[in-house]
Amino acid sequence: MAEVATTTGKPSNVATVVSVTQKGQPVADLGIAAFRLSENGQDLDPSAVGLRLLDTSSVAAFHTVLLIDLGHATTEDKKRQLSRAAAAFVRRVRQKQSVTVMAFDGSPHIRLVGDFTVEPTGTGPEQLENVMLMVPADRSRNLNGAVVSALDILDGRLDRSSRPVRLGTLVVFSRGPDVAGRVTNAHLDERVSRSEHQFVYVAVAGDPDNDRVAALSNRGKVEAQATDTLPIAFEDAAILANKLVTQYYLISYCSPARAGERSLRVEVEVNADDGRTETDAFETRFDSSGFSPACNSGNPPRFTLAQRQAGDKNTSAAKSTTPTSPVTDGTGSSSNSSESTGVGPDNTEPEVEVPPPKKRGYAP
Repeated sequence: MAEVATTTGKPSNVATVVSVTQKGQPVADLGIAAFRLSENGQDLDPSAVGLRLLDTSSVAAFHTVLLIDLGHATTEDKKRQLSRAAAAFVRRVRQKQSVTVMAFDGSPHIRLVGDFTVEPTGTGPEQLENVMLMVPADRSRNLNGAVVSALDILDGRLDRSSRPVRLGTLVVFSRGPDVAGRVTNAHLDERVSRSEHQFVYVAVAGDPDNDRVAALSNRGKVEAQATDTLPIAFEDAAILANKLVTQYYLISYCSPARAGERSLRVEVEVNADDGRTETDAFETRFDSSGFSPACNSGNPPRFTLAQRQAGDKNTSAAKSTTPTSPVTDGTGSSSNSSESTGVGPDNTEPEVEVPPPKKRGYAP
């Protein structure tokens, strides 16, 4: 278990967002009975402090970026397959979170396929037409540069949310390692290490080895057994991306403290595969000065978090901004975004998010 963010507010409200995993995998569907809290070493009675779980999405924004390799689209049939696989991914993931789809090849720019808002019913296009319109501008593979740019895009999309806790996932589909050399492995590793976004990697069995897979799959790798089964792999990746959302819990209670600094310990108990129970915990501190009675734990205090610098290893410390609603077509896909991103000293030409094509044969 890990602390994502903790806050307090008058009269005596305390709330914390936590992440619960087991062997690197998200733990879902826990009830409040799985959590035990103590202050300054004294156990808190759940009923006395109004201990409860609240809807995490009330304070947290979730967003996934899907980054797809246009090098797979060597024929119209494969392009159609990629387009439909990505569309199926979007339809499933958008049931729980918003989605951005980006495409890359060997050029220094990644291209916007579309932005998709949350749609609980999972409706959406059968295929992403912008993928069908795209033609690789460079048959090389700038995977490293694309990942760095996609992380900047993910940060930017999350910063559009008014919710103070921002949690992102990057799903990368690549047919092999970086061969363009525009961004070094060292720069990629440094950028990834500074990010606490979650990574899922999608590959095809038999493709060239990629020694960066470990860094790009901290939450899982999905492998298609053959190119014909790529849609199944994208579906599995979508299921995993949504499952990652379920590891987060918003715990709220009313502190009995009325003055001074307090040490809060949060402990969780989960069932292991062998039938045993496993426990994990973290400790944090807060100031209870001025606390008073008449607290309602159903109304958590506002999370006020520090501004996040680009690439900081702190997913929850995001800048509070006015939400920006993308202009969308009937499918929820945005076609007017032109956000620019940079990749640092290893690439003198800045990475740019290129808008989607207007007609077939587009190759910037």
